[in-house]
This record gives sequence, structure tokens and C-alpha cells, in this order.
Amino acid sequence: MGNTGCSNIKNEDDAFLVLSLPFVAFARILSYLDLEARQNLRLVSRRFAAEVLYVDKTMREWRIELRHEDPDQVTKVLYKAQANGSKFLLRLDITACLLTEASTQKCCDFVNLWKDSSVIELVTNVKGSESFLSTVKFPRLDSVEIYTASQHDGTIVNNLITNHAHTLKSLRIGVLKYPVGLECQAPNLEVLSFFTRRVTQALSTMEFLKFGKCIKRLNLGNALIEPTEPEHLHLPNLKHLEISAQNDSGFQLVQENSAHVEVLKVTGSLKDTGSLKFIPKLLPKLKVLVLNTDKEVIEALLPTCKDTVEYLVIAISQDSITTEALKMKKLKCFALSDLTDDWGVKMIAMNKGSLKYFSCSGSGNQSLAMLENLPSDLPKMANIVVTWPEAPIPDMTWLRNRYPQCRITAKCGTEFKVHMTKYLKNIGQVLLSNL
Repeated sequence: MGNTGCSNIKNEDDAFLVLSLPFVAFARILSYLDLEARQNLRLVSRRFAAEVLYVDKTMREWRIELRHEDPDQVTKVLYKAQANGSKFLLRLDITACLLTEASTQKCCDFVNLWKDSSVIELVTNVKGSESFLSTVKFPRLDSVEIYTASQHDGTIVNNLITNHAHTLKSLRIGVLKYPVGLECQAPNLEVLSFFTRRVTQALSTMEFLKFGKCIKRLNLGNALIEPTEPEHLHLPNLKHLEISAQNDSGFQLVQENSAHVEVLKVTGSLKDTGSLKFIPKLLPKLKVLVLNTDKEVIEALLPTCKDTVEYLVIAISQDSITTEALKMKKLKCFALSDLTDDWGVKMIAMNKGSLKYFSCSGSGNQSLAMLENLPSDLPKMANIVVTWPEAPIPDMTWLRNRYPQCRITAKCGTEFKVHMTKYLKNIGQVLLSNL
């Protein structure tokens, strides 16, 4: 019999008639195919990939998180999954596996067993005894989190990062008591975060910025950058920047990347007003601004983005903000931690033409009184969310009656965070931890 191939297919859609079969029939066909054939079928098109993944669970890519599980037990499960043809990716949290010498050795054996094909994420503490992390190489590792590290020379951390510089996409580093840096190009690194809450000694952050020119999101935290040339602070792909007002480093980053930053979060108290000299005159692409800092910083930043900012969160109570800084051309969302002064009301009044969403937290009669001063001609279907620290929430019927054209919602604090996060999910991961 000759090779019929696709000679009987009269049009392109005929090739996909098998996808119109009932679920049971399609599953029956797959049962006659070996593992390699099913894998190839999944590559035919997106439609085939979706159907094969739905019918055959062995074709799915499992993500397994290791936290407190025993490595030996996990190995047995993975061997069984492997025998069934399942694919899996490992997110290793080995923090709890490094408490004793015996458990560290068991963890080392597990890592060496599965490192070559499966590990994509690693979370760990580094205390100096994890020497195997200095030499191990994970071919697919794209995310590393190092929460704490004790007083060692940093060799383990530096080697771990450098060995995976070419595959890393996300790197998060906690409290470090020694300089750490990046010693070679990291062409895929998009997220870099120093999430320590206290000021550390000067980190070799310059090396990260020098070799990580693809960084899109940077959280500097309270980490300091040692003095360096301005060009080393320029990150052409940077879109999301989080800094602390406690040192000059963050404001220097804002200055050097002012032309393309779209999301900016500033926290902490200003230690030296001299840092304000680094705030640029214009942030032409800034759309999201989250501020939990001093009045001086707020008043300096608002004019720089008055033509572009659409989402503004001021997560700290302020006595007064100058009127000149309140007018925004495109402001859609305004969130204020505590409405206790009339500047917040002025902000709403001056931006009511574009404002679609306003939220504030209440803490007493003063906040309620301020709500009565909102402009009566708020736009139709505007959202007003009032959050109270705890139940019971005051009756908001009067507010609904006063503004029938608006959607009024009253929530407790925790519910508000969830609500606000969902509202902002389409514009990036804006952190509201202090709101």
C-alpha cells in the first residue's frame, strides 16, 4: 500500500477534524500512541496542545514546591511520575533542609540527583555550611531567593549567582552582612529585589546594574549603592522601580532612568533633604506612583508626573500638600491612607474630570466629615471605597444618598487590600503592604 500521507486532505481544516471528536473518542485514540507520539502530537498546533494536555495528564508540566517534605520521600514520588511519562519542574525551598549536618547532606544528594532537568527555582538561607551550592549548576534555574545570610565572606552566594547568570530571570536577596555582586553578564535577568528592611552596608549593587542591563523591575529596598559612575545606574529596560528615601542611591536611580520608568514606589523617611536634588524635573512615562514617605518627597515628585500619572497611592497621613502639586491631567485612581485634611478633598475636586476610583481609610469622625466635603458633581459611575480599620463599619447610607451617581463600597482593612490589589492587577504588581 502506498503512502497516503495527506493526499486526501482537501483543505486545511480537514487536518483538524480529529479535534471535533468527542472527549472519549479522542482519549481512546491517544491511548494507542506511545509517549513520543503523544508529545509530537502536542506540537502540531496550539489547539492540539490544549486538547492533549486536557486529555492526557502525563503531558502536563507539574510544578512541585519543596518546603518541609523529606527529600527521600519526594524522590520516590518523582521516580513514579517519571516512569509514567510526567514532566515536572521543581521549585526548591531548601531552607528547612539545612538545619543539621545530616539533613544538609540529604538535601545535597537530592539536589545533585534532580538538578540537570527539573529545577527552575531555588529558595534558601545561606549560613556557610552549604558549600555544595557553590559548585552545583542547574541548567534551567531562572529564579533564586536568598532570605538571610550570616557573617561569611559571601563566596557561596556569589558563586551561586554567577554560575546561573545566563539563565536567571529573577533574583531576590534578603539581609546580607557582606558585599555580593554579579561578576558576568546576566542577559535574561528581569527582576532584581533587595527586600531587606534595614540599611545594610554598601552592596556591590553596581555589578548587578552593570551586568544586568535587561532588568525591568528593581526593588532597591534599603540597600546602598557604593559611589559609581552615573552610566552604571542607567538601565534602559527598567519599568518598575522601588526605592527607599533613606539614602541617595534610590533617587539617583530615578534620575538616571527618568525617561522610561512607568511604576515608582518610594518608602521610608528622608534623612537628608539634599537627596531631593536627584529628583528629575520630569518623569514623562510614569503611570503608577505609590508613596509612603515624607511630605517633601511627595511635593517634589507629584509635579514631575502631573501629565502622565494615572494611579496614585499615598499610603501615609499628611497634614497638607500644596495645591500646586495636586492637579493631574490623567488621574484615574487615587488611594489615600487617611482622609483627615482637606488637601485630599481638593485633590479629588481638581481631578474629578478624569477620576474613576477613589479610596480612603477612616479612623474617626474627622474622616467622615471630610467625605461630606467631596464635590457634589462627581462623575457618574465613579467608585468610592471607604475602608475602616475594624468592624463595625459606620453606616454609609448618607454617603450613597449624597452621591447616587457613584458606586459606594465600605470594607474592612484586609478586604480593602484584596479589593485594591485586584483593581490594580492590570497595571503591574503595585505593592500595597503599607496601605
